Amino acid sequence: MSTNPQKILQKEISKIVKEKFSKDCQPLFEVPNDYAHGDTSTNIALKLSRELKQPPLPIANTIKEQLWNNLEKLGLKEQIKTIEVKPPGFINFFFSQTALVDTVKTV
Repeated sequence: MSTNPQKILQKEISKIVKEKFSKDCQPLFEVPNDYAHGDTSTNIALKLSRELKQPPLPIANTIKEQLWNNLEKLGLKEQIKTIEVKPPGFINFFFSQTALVDTVKTV
């Protein structure tokens, strides 16, 4: 399994979306301009919202809850400090100090 948290999250989000919404997806991540919005973020719920014709916040919350419940199984419990959902449907990830130090070490 990859040790890159973003790649692990990407794979897990794709799996959750397939299981919960019967859709194939490849979530993209970006670094928000404002650090208050996390270390990385995805707008996958906004994209799915259009396809599913459902509001994006419940989609984002479903994905967030599944991810949060699976962090230990994914080996990310020590690396992800918080996952937030913010309107209109962004999922924001805040990495722990440990994850940030590990990232710097690999650079």
